[in-house]
Amino acid sequence: MQRLFAIAKLTWKAAFRFRLFWVMAGLLLICVIGLPVLIKDDGTARGFTQILLTYTLSIITTLLGFSTLWLACGTLAQDIEEAQMQMVAVKPIARWQIWLGKWLGLVGLNAALLLVAGASVFVLLKWRATRLPPQQQQVLRNEVFVARGSLKKQPRC
Repeated sequence: MQRLFAIAKLTWKAAFRFRLFWVMAGLLLICVIGLPVLIKDDGTARGFTQILLTYTLSIITTLLGFSTLWLACGTLAQDIEEAQMQMVAVKPIARWQIWLGKWLGLVGLNAALLLVAGASVFVLLKWRATRLPPQQQQVLRNEVFVARGSLKKQPRC
């Protein structure tokens, strides 16, 4: 297990060396925050939420897909070019552990970027909801944000 995490750590280092993490986090924030601000909704809670979530989730999916492809190809090509792959391959580590370690590193990076994007969508949704009329805010709380209601404890009879 230690070998897998060592390979994953090398993948993280490569992502920061390429500045991919910071570039993708910046792009995600710009697109997730900028796009819904530019697009106008119909003034209802349902329309507002649908536009915000549809566009932001599409952007997040696209950018994370491209970043995964870019980082996977880039790190592998750089490892081969700089002969790092040959140094790792001659160590007592199986090929599948190298592959799985790289994969774990990429999944971890995507999870971190997804956390940044998800938090920014949540904050944007809450902030833009305050600009809705009070009646539409009530609709938003009662019909759109209903998942939070299931977390409340039921009173005992």
